[in-house]
Amino acid sequence: MPKRLALWGIVLGLGLAIASPAQELMSRATELLVRNYAGPSEKNPGELAQKYLKKLDEACAPQEETCPVDVALPLLRDMVNELGDRHSRLWLPEEYAGLGLVPGDQQTRRGLGIRHAVVPELVGLIVLEVEEGSPAKAAGLRRGDRIVQINGQDLSGNAEERRALLARAIAEGGEIRLMVARPPFASLIPVQVAPGSLGTPLPQLYWLAGGIAWLRIPNFRADQTAEEVHRLVREAERKGAWGLVLDLRNNGGGSLLQVILAAGAFVDGPGRRYERRGVWGDTVVYRDGALLRRDENGERALLRLTAPARWRGPMVVLVNKFSASGAEFCALDLQSAGIPVIGEETAGVGDTVTNFFLLQRGGPALQITTYIARRLDGSAYPSKVTPDKTVADDAKALAEGHDVPLEAALSLLQDRRQALVPFPEINAFLRAW
Repeated sequence: MPKRLALWGIVLGLGLAIASPAQELMSRATELLVRNYAGPSEKNPGELAQKYLKKLDEACAPQEETCPVDVALPLLRDMVNELGDRHSRLWLPEEYAGLGLVPGDQQTRRGLGIRHAVVPELVGLIVLEVEEGSPAKAAGLRRGDRIVQINGQDLSGNAEERRALLARAIAEGGEIRLMVARPPFASLIPVQVAPGSLGTPLPQLYWLAGGIAWLRIPNFRADQTAEEVHRLVREAERKGAWGLVLDLRNNGGGSLLQVILAAGAFVDGPGRRYERRGVWGDTVVYRDGALLRRDENGERALLRLTAPARWRGPMVVLVNKFSASGAEFCALDLQSAGIPVIGEETAGVGDTVTNFFLLQRGGPALQITTYIARRLDGSAYPSKVTPDKTVADDAKALAEGHDVPLEAALSLLQDRRQALVPFPEINAFLRAW
């Protein structure tokens, strides 16, 4: 009997006597880890499961059947940390809730629909992104706005205090009075906005003067993401765009099926192979508008686009340190095809596939590496994207009216075509957006 299965038999044996909430949670977590882990760690998941189930039994002994979940969580986190795989981790309920719509979870997000950052030398929270269809968008908030007051209170504390003030206002659920400094002149503008339900953001197409299309993909979570990417590429072509900026900044990934389908709008035949500890799993590849799965039984279509597009003009890809997982896969496939990438080194999870497993409704959840991802020829992916041109995604500059990576992308496109819109017009567009 293989060592892992023998150890799992011991784990199941220990689980027969489980009665308390803590032990039930740990039993489910260890089962998921042993059955699903296929990452680069040299640690044996079965041995770790056995070790930490025994530790929990000792910790729960004084309380027996009433041992609460809180007793298990630190041990569960220690177990995952001991695994030594930075792509696998435990998400506590409050952390998990902050992820938004994670595949397999049907909870609805509530909030304003913004992503923000703190620059210590500037008062407030700088708006990095405003989701389409969100309360923030409806209220008129824009990328680059700096929220300096919330309900009359200045945002001048440290980063944690500023974020906490906004989080409390959102949690209260009523209308929030904001004072916003808008670039480039930091004019103060009052904004009133109430939290609401948020869907999964879809790709959006924006226009820069001079025939440049700016395609922003916030994530790859929605089932219609790739379909929308192809539709927007067709729209850009129909309206006469000669150049395109594909913006994957702050994109945390999502469905790898959607990633491969979307990448097919820009390169020929993107795809990848999946490996579980030396054993090849499926190969998934894009061809002629269809996503195909190859295995020992042959080739079959998984998904098919309604009207596939193929952009063949000049383009640039933007990434930053928050571009992760599927966004890294997409950028790596495009970079390998010769499309330049501008921005920052990415998060570093571009060589594995991870899945989320809920331990209880609403969390906690385990994120587990389930496959090693490889190129179609079997070669390894790098863990992160190294841009062809490194440009910091400068939030302070954004608050002053300059999207530095975007300007660098437009400058690079200018090298491909002599006539390009002057930067003052670009900044005017950013202010309007």
